[in-house]
Amino acid sequence: MDDLGQVHAVGSGKAAISVNYQGLFTAIVIEIPYGMAAADFSYAHSLRANYVHEIAIRQWQRLCLWPSPPADDASFLRRVYLDLAGTLPSPRQVTEFLADSNPHKREALIDQMLESPEFVDMWVTKLGDVFRARANG
Repeated sequence: MDDLGQVHAVGSGKAAISVNYQGLFTAIVIEIPYGMAAADFSYAHSLRANYVHEIAIRQWQRLCLWPSPPADDASFLRRVYLDLAGTLPSPRQVTEFLADSNPHKREALIDQMLESPEFVDMWVTKLGDVFRARANG
C-alpha cells in the first residue's frame, strides 16, 4: 500500500485487506491468477469428499493452481494440530496416530480436535483479536 492508501499487486495469489477507521469497516479480496494450470491436470478428477473440497477446487481453478499430493500421516498430524489447536501433538499422540490402521483416522482426528478445549481457546483468542474484543465490553 502506498501513502495514498492504494494497493498495488506484486505477483500472484489471493489476499484480503480490511480497513477500520473511526468505527467504519470495509474489506476487499484481491485475486491475481498464477497463469495457466498444468495442461495435464484435470480438476474433474480431484477428490470431492465434502463441501470444503468443492470450495478449494473452485479457488484453485480461479487462481490457476492445482493441488499438491496428499500429505503423509506425520505431516497431516502436525498440520491439523497447528491449524486447529495452535500446538504440536505430544510424542504419545504421534506414535498412536501413526500406528493406527483405521482408514478414517484423519476424519476422526479432525472431529476430535474440533471438540477440544485447545481448539476453542485458540479460536476465541484469534477472533477476539480480529474483532478487537475487550474485557470491559
